[in-house]
Amino acid sequence: ARICIAVVAVCVGLVAVSGGPAAAQDVRAGVEQLAAQMTKGASETRQLRLAVADFPDLQGVVSELGRFVASRLTTRLAQSPKFFVIERQRLGQVLAELNFSMSDLVDPAKAKQLGKMAGVEAIVVGSIADFGNQVDVDARIIEIETNRMLFGTSVTIGKDPSVAAMLERGRQETTGRQ
Repeated sequence: ARICIAVVAVCVGLVAVSGGPAAAQDVRAGVEQLAAQMTKGASETRQLRLAVADFPDLQGVVSELGRFVASRLTTRLAQSPKFFVIERQRLGQVLAELNFSMSDLVDPAKAKQLGKMAGVEAIVVGSIADFGNQVDVDARIIEIETNRMLFGTSVTIGKDPSVAAMLERGRQETTGRQ
């Protein structure tokens, strides 16, 4: 019994020290937080030319929510003088010319081809993980030439009825998956 009490005390202490689970917020506030964190973490010395890819779930499937997050992040990052953001429509055109899908951008060689054709130095990639009553959104800025992560951040959003519907609507299997 004493061991159980000690384990519970340690676990409670760890939760108290870590601040507990991340507070869930609505999807718009979550994307605003992602953009603010990425802008804050970006280099002060030069403007970074980047593109934003769709955000698939952990199985590689892109939903309306994943496209919304990418689209809103594109808009918000473009408002910062730290970034020169390639329009998503232009990114789509370059991907079509190369016969690539968004999922192909995880391949460093293909990402380098995209970078040369679209004139970007980095790409924002991310994922969406559904945890029942909340959704975690992870985002990373990857330097194309070196495949090095320049910055990473995440937010937790509440899974209200509109978020749940967006997760189901418009799901598209990404091409190029094995």
